[in-house]
Amino acid sequence: MYPVAHEVFISHSAKDKSVANAICAALEEAGFLCWIAPRDVQPGMSFAGEITRAIQQSKVIVLVFSGYSNNSEQVLREVQLAVESNLHVVQFRIEDVPPNDDLKYFLGTPHWLDAVCPPFQNHIQPLVTAIRTLLRKESIDPPTGSDQAQPLIDSAKKAPVGQPKRAVRSGLRRWNIMFLLLLTVAGASLIVVAVRSGLSFYNSASRASDQSIAVLPLVDLSESKDQEYLCDGVSDELLDTLAKVPGLRVAARTSAFSFKGKNVATSEIAGKLGVANLLEGSLRREGNRIRVTAQLINARDGFHLWSDTFERELRDVFAVEDEITHAIVDALKVKLTVGAPLHAGKADPEANDLYLQGLYFSNKSGEEGLRKALTLFQQALDRDPEFSRAWTGVAKVWVYMADAYVKPLDAYPLAQAAAQKAIVLNERDAEAHCFLGMANQVLNWDPEAFLKESRRAVEVDPNSALAHIWFGDSFRARGNLTKAIEQYHIAMRLDPLSPIVSDSLAEGYMIAGKLDEAIAQGKRTLELDSTYAYLDSTLANAYREKGLFDEAIAIYRQGEQFTHAPSRGLGITYALAGRRAEAEQVLARFLAQREKRYISASAIGIIYGALGNKDEAFRWLERGYNEHDAVLTTIAFYPGSQPLRDDPRFIDLVRRVGLDPAKAIPR
Repeated sequence: MYPVAHEVFISHSAKDKSVANAICAALEEAGFLCWIAPRDVQPGMSFAGEITRAIQQSKVIVLVFSGYSNNSEQVLREVQLAVESNLHVVQFRIEDVPPNDDLKYFLGTPHWLDAVCPPFQNHIQPLVTAIRTLLRKESIDPPTGSDQAQPLIDSAKKAPVGQPKRAVRSGLRRWNIMFLLLLTVAGASLIVVAVRSGLSFYNSASRASDQSIAVLPLVDLSESKDQEYLCDGVSDELLDTLAKVPGLRVAARTSAFSFKGKNVATSEIAGKLGVANLLEGSLRREGNRIRVTAQLINARDGFHLWSDTFERELRDVFAVEDEITHAIVDALKVKLTVGAPLHAGKADPEANDLYLQGLYFSNKSGEEGLRKALTLFQQALDRDPEFSRAWTGVAKVWVYMADAYVKPLDAYPLAQAAAQKAIVLNERDAEAHCFLGMANQVLNWDPEAFLKESRRAVEVDPNSALAHIWFGDSFRARGNLTKAIEQYHIAMRLDPLSPIVSDSLAEGYMIAGKLDEAIAQGKRTLELDSTYAYLDSTLANAYREKGLFDEAIAIYRQGEQFTHAPSRGLGITYALAGRRAEAEQVLARFLAQREKRYISASAIGIIYGALGNKDEAFRWLERGYNEHDAVLTTIAFYPGSQPLRDDPRFIDLVRRVGLDPAKAIPR
């Protein structure tokens, strides 16, 4: 008998040893007995013999699939032996590589547990669930004796002479495929968050995973097709209300709305969003009457848990939202807090209609959309000055226009006042706390206020990805990058398809010096939105920090085509790459544009620093300080500020914006 009792054999290429060992450690932490080479090869024994015995005495094989294992004869022999031994093979793909023909022969059409998107640790929990399901099935109904497997054996017995082995192998492929299809659906609804830099995870219980939902935007069925803002607005309000229900996890707006207008299967949407249920429907408006159809779908099996149609006057839209919310929490068996108002901060229907239009435009990029949103929010407040959500909308617009389109001192005081008013009317408005914290930090150089408000935002709405991002930013400013990245991972769980969230995580990795992770995450951001770049591309910044100047320059220049504005990162990179003339050309463009509109003085200072002109750099940075340039809240770790960091003037500036130089400046 083989001396080491085990359940799981881990098949891998020796070149993937570190990843395979990490997977092994995670599975053993989850309670599985694993066998992995070379760790468990008995001294003095034949390596091939040990592998053979270990596979034959396993119950499940985990294939760590990569380009290396795809071309490994050893891995191929292990898979062949596993299939011939009638074992379940769980295919855990860590690289996007098509399997070669030999592997296809033994595995059939592959159905992967996909771990391609880094970090691979985020995909361990579905693997754990897959193995537990197989082991549970094995103990109740072994493959060789199961109802499903028996017809395959019978088929093999009836096969022509010379073909039985192939017939059984084909049947086993179908057996593995059947299980992997089941496990892929089950694993898609599980949520895992990488904590710190190790293999610690937030494991949602099966009940909690069932109590998760994404609200997809309602489809506009109005004859004139001009009610998109109303469809989006009602969907937004449903999402916002459900997000405040204790015990219910709700996918964030950016991710849920990314499927708008796309014909994607419910199971695929749920898998990408990490939820078990979807709310979808349509809205038709005729004059002041609306017809809303909604259905709650279990994404695992496609069954409708609930559906209904509501025909109301537009003024009764709040009642419709309440009815839908109560139906969902009843269907998902979530308990509403007694007495909790579902529609705190809502106004009269006409003011709400103006607010929804403003919300629609505030989610568009560009100055024109933001200014249109501001006008609509103000019109809503003219009708109802006590409409808290409209005050939050005003604060949002001014924060988003500050630094990019408007001088900070022309925007942040208005954002601060609007956010304060919103909080007076509704203290549990998470976004209002976020915007107030940002305004206070910039206006008063008070990072403690930013920490206080972002922490409160997380407390009142733990489903808010924005709150977790800004809470993470508050840790980042203190040099606590572990906690910052932890918060960014939580935001990723809540809003997995948001380029903003992805970019925040990439930036966290970059500041922490994890440049490979930053580059991988930066690429993921561009996959989500090929035009995304807030001020500058984090991917390009990470390339520059790694010394890959050509790659960085290509991305910066591409970004300029979308923004139609000079790139500070491009100027810095040209300077650091020794292309001084080109760096000076970028600088000249900044100076020329500053004559026409607001341009960050601090950004100009950083370019001067990269060019080696420290006196001019600090002259512009001091101007940025007097203008309350928000760039200075990140100056301590701002990418490209390295040439200035040892200068006493830099350390003094970091201290004056409220940061501790010893903690905030990377060393």
